[in-house]
Amino acid sequence: MSRTNVRRVFASCCAPLFSLLLLVVSTAPGASAEPGGFAQGWFKKSTLHFAVAIGPDRDVDCDIVGDLYLPKDAGPGHRVPAIVATHGFGGTKDDQRGLGEFMTGRDYAVLAFSSLGFGGSTCRITMDTPEYDGVAVSQLISFLGGADRIAFEDAEHSRPVPPLDAIQLDSSDHAGRSAANDPRVGMIGASYGGGVQFATASVDPRLDAIVPMITWNDSLYSLAPNNADLPEGVDERIPGPSKYLVAQDLLTNAAKEPDQAPPPTSWSDQNCPRFYPAACQVILNWYIFGAPSAADIESVRYGSVVTYADKIRIPTLLAQGQQDTIFLLNEAVATYQALAANGVEVKMLWHRWGHDTSNVVPGELDWAHPGWEQRYQIDATLRWFDRHLKGTGSDDLPALSYFRDWIPEGSAASPWATSDRYPVAGTAAYRLVGADSLVAAGAPAAAATTVALRTGPSGDSIAWSTEPLASPITVVGVPQVKIPVTANGTATVFLYLADVDQSGNEETIYRQIAPAKISGSGLVAFTLPGIVHQFPAGHRLRLVATGSSDAFRGDPFPVSTQFETGGQSELTLPVVP
Repeated sequence: MSRTNVRRVFASCCAPLFSLLLLVVSTAPGASAEPGGFAQGWFKKSTLHFAVAIGPDRDVDCDIVGDLYLPKDAGPGHRVPAIVATHGFGGTKDDQRGLGEFMTGRDYAVLAFSSLGFGGSTCRITMDTPEYDGVAVSQLISFLGGADRIAFEDAEHSRPVPPLDAIQLDSSDHAGRSAANDPRVGMIGASYGGGVQFATASVDPRLDAIVPMITWNDSLYSLAPNNADLPEGVDERIPGPSKYLVAQDLLTNAAKEPDQAPPPTSWSDQNCPRFYPAACQVILNWYIFGAPSAADIESVRYGSVVTYADKIRIPTLLAQGQQDTIFLLNEAVATYQALAANGVEVKMLWHRWGHDTSNVVPGELDWAHPGWEQRYQIDATLRWFDRHLKGTGSDDLPALSYFRDWIPEGSAASPWATSDRYPVAGTAAYRLVGADSLVAAGAPAAAATTVALRTGPSGDSIAWSTEPLASPITVVGVPQVKIPVTANGTATVFLYLADVDQSGNEETIYRQIAPAKISGSGLVAFTLPGIVHQFPAGHRLRLVATGSSDAFRGDPFPVSTQFETGGQSELTLPVVP
């Protein structure tokens, strides 16, 4: 998740409702110097250093650098709620400048900080684990609540700044207890900046609302997905093939700015000096061997919300990208369902942009100049914070909002649609017939047919297609495939849906592919990547199975498999009218 990749997150924003505000902001007086920071017509900004202690025993001291943005009139007589924000992997606090300037115009304070190991902050990269990253942010929350001797003017922590007295305070936290230094505070961020929100919420009930974007539920699934027979969510039992390019990207970023790392004392320090050794070893195993070791698995999942979702009890707006092959829509669905099962107020928003899009801007969203696609998302984010941090507005966000890329830009119809439930209400089922056909599930049953597929570096490919569609089919959600499979050993197969036009051109939906590890013989349930896509009338819907993929480290040697079509084989699609 490189800085250039992750900056695709906050790609644009702002609803027409706030156009007057933006006009006022854009015509505000010019900058002027102020002691301890910088002032612009409607806000003031100060760069601070925070002394935090992290780890299970709170015995690791770190310096976190951050920028505090305050509305010009914020103070004891006018306290405002706060938003804590950080960046994606490889970024810095500076990426959130647009957010800081914009939200101060909405009468919020913003504390944008560089995560541990990045952008001037010391200590090693700990991959958003609760006892390290979550505990660090908890101390930033204490500062916002007025705690003394956390914030300093210098990295040596020799010049403390006065306790902050500009943030609205709460009488009790989300556990119902009266807590010291309890500010009214939310968090926002994407990718690595999304994972830290879960980590913080799991250790600090003073946090009031979060907006995690394009982030993970289970990092084991994110880096080595196995979509065969998932028991629930993305909670796989056996790791699948690795996304070795993602591991390479992590190692590349971790090797940058080696002067920020402690002196090397081990083999892992030489290879990824800014990581904790355990995290370095896991990523190297992924990159070199194509899969984590058994010992790696527990370490990887330690920093994933799947292991501590029961500790998160605050309102959560999950935003996930359709164009994202690192963190799929499936991951947001898994978190959504886990939180909803625990009675947490949770909503989900599926935008188009993600780690795979090319509209790269610092801070991921252009808060001041939103594009056509992002206006709805910014409006939803502001309403979320206004309701949960200011107590204004009503709970009118739907369970699911999703962007429809087939709506032409500038048309009268909104590109966004909503559902009051997830999963969506409708399904469409197709039976796999013979060697190449998909037919409606209500069609007469066909005799069983065995189709062979060889995996490995030059693996085969097999596919089943519908006839040209008589009317459009709109898929919103996570498709499922059930089919009997026999593997002569342990085989890695890859499944995906494709849209085939009248000329026979095949388009993989946003390059979304489902790897799966299979062995033995039996009925296998494959979970495909979640998509939002309309298959137009006249096109064919195609299910493809292949034995290799350029994006994953598959089988090094060929393995023979057989897929049995007929009575038990079925593709199920979540559909809307």
